[in-house]
Amino acid sequence: MAEEYATADVMLRGRLDIGFVKSGDSEMASGNANPVGNLERFWEAIDLITMALKNQDGPARWEGKHFAHRHINLWPRPYQQPHPPMWAATGDPDTARELGRRGMVNSVVLRGIDGTKKAWTAYREAREEAGLPAPALDRFAYAGFVYVGDTDEEGVEVGSKLPLVPQHEFEAGAAVSKFLPGRMPPDMAPGVYRTKPRPGEAPVARPADALRNMTAEQAIQRQIMFAGNPETVAKQIMAAYDTLGGFGHLIFIGRSGYLTHEEAEKSIRLLAKEVMPRLREATAGAVTTP
Repeated sequence: MAEEYATADVMLRGRLDIGFVKSGDSEMASGNANPVGNLERFWEAIDLITMALKNQDGPARWEGKHFAHRHINLWPRPYQQPHPPMWAATGDPDTARELGRRGMVNSVVLRGIDGTKKAWTAYREAREEAGLPAPALDRFAYAGFVYVGDTDEEGVEVGSKLPLVPQHEFEAGAAVSKFLPGRMPPDMAPGVYRTKPRPGEAPVARPADALRNMTAEQAIQRQIMFAGNPETVAKQIMAAYDTLGGFGHLIFIGRSGYLTHEEAEKSIRLLAKEVMPRLREATAGAVTTP
């Protein structure tokens, strides 16, 4: 994998960003992957790939808990030195802390403002505790559904199609997630397994639970959807930006759900021509990189 990343980075002349995902529940089941120790393998794999990309002193060796390689010697070297930017998507504060210590970009997907704040606070705290420099805004990415129409009414009406498929996918994967051994930490698992909490216990909610049966208006209110005419969408995005203290990347989820090709194309065109210039102007003074 590291050599494929390096090759792609050379072919793209340094335009590659690398994204890591731990895998979802249904993916682990269908891929016959053991969910027990999944997170531990995830971090070791990232550390191994990072070492392989950075190593320039001839063959290297890796003897880890989950991976063992006697001869690591990539060719070609990555175009970007020491390696391309690395991303991972999580809203879990503990995982965000690990991303902070590694200096990776923390992408938060559909967790809303409160969940994002918790993750990014943990990211910053971990770097401070480790004696590392404070992260620039380009270490943070916020993902949301986006639909831009000619009018607010069109934006909300057509944009309401965006969350439908993810909602159905989360619903279908709920049972897999609930009973996949090792998927949840031991302290959380009993609460997740129970259909109803015991008297006096609060239900254990998964992030996906908040997306079920959500209307477009509710998604906009939670700031996980930006929909309307170009000016409205720009204001909605900047409201989230200001509330979160800024972020360097907006991940555009605009070709999901039941949108037609023409609807998606129109939104992307309006986003590029009408919304992006407004965002650039509004964030002109922000320091996004170290």
